[in-house]
Amino acid sequence: MIRAPSTVAFVLLSAVVVGPALTVGQPSAPAPVTGEWLLIESVGEYQRAPVHTDPIEAEVIAGRWTPPQAGDTVLASDGRAHTWTAAQPADDGWLRHDALNGGYACWTIELDQPGTMILDAAGHSLVYVNGEIRAGDTYSTG
Repeated sequence: MIRAPSTVAFVLLSAVVVGPALTVGQPSAPAPVTGEWLLIESVGEYQRAPVHTDPIEAEVIAGRWTPPQAGDTVLASDGRAHTWTAAQPADDGWLRHDALNGGYACWTIELDQPGTMILDAAGHSLVYVNGEIRAGDTYSTG
């Protein structure tokens, strides 16, 4: 469950497939996932190593991360520049993209009023909501 304390919530997901509904308010009234998502492919080194490198995660931890704009670039740990690109959910409501294999998805939600929300997603490592980390569903077990 995500408690949105303000009228704008920033959702940053890592390695995710997003489901066709984001439940707002009562669980019996799901709202479809709408709007533009921003995606970026993997920018870090994730194997076992003495030093974990992920420039997006480093910005979040340092408190300097801000929601990206389409076309913004991130310098990856290997020195290559990666670009945030816009994406839309498919007609069935699911967001699918090659960048989601180890990358990030960012979605800005504008709410009329604060409320409780449930994200229907699978295969993601974690979720940041307004900078607060939430555990993911890495093995897609629901």
